Amino acid sequence: MNFSNSISGVAEIVQRPCEYIPFGVDAIKFCPYPLERERSVDLYSVGRRSQVTHQALLELAENHSFLHI
Repeated sequence: MNFSNSISGVAEIVQRPCEYIPFGVDAIKFCPYPLERERSVDLYSVGRRSQVTHQALLELAENHSFLHI
């Protein structure tokens, strides 16, 4: 699990041992330095979205070089 405070509660519910596995990223591997690469994603959003904001982002993507996910 990636939330250390939930381990004991989940382990009790599922009746199985659970372990904490923290998030991680190989920053050196994914670092563009020394190459000056163009960004591929300009905006990333997780969860619920406002329809007004989403529509504005779609229009921005149509008129400019802009990618949102």
